[in-house]
Amino acid sequence: MQLDEVDQTKIEQFLRLVKDTIAANVELIYEYLLNWFSFIVQNIGKKTETSIILQGLQGIGKNVFTNVLCELLAGYSSKNITDIDDFVGKFNTAIENKMLAIANEMKNFGESRMS
Repeated sequence: MQLDEVDQTKIEQFLRLVKDTIAANVELIYEYLLNWFSFIVQNIGKKTETSIILQGLQGIGKNVFTNVLCELLAGYSSKNITDIDDFVGKFNTAIENKMLAIANEMKNFGESRMS
């Protein structure tokens, strides 16, 4: 697959989202996130031994951020996992051989699945 042209404005929009919203304009957090993802891409198969937890109001761009990361790692990522059993259950094929797994609106062990 060959790219015809890179739309630099889309890259700039994404980086602005990461800096302004995800990192809350904190340069240290922004750089950490970029380095964290760079490590994943540059070190295929190595574990980061780190989990990034995003917490914030609905609609601020958390899913946009994670969807872009998953798209960049297409085939090596699992997005929007909502069932804890997919991570820790007996059959966790949803995360097998994945470089990135996104838990979205995950329920705790003790919470009712119907709540």
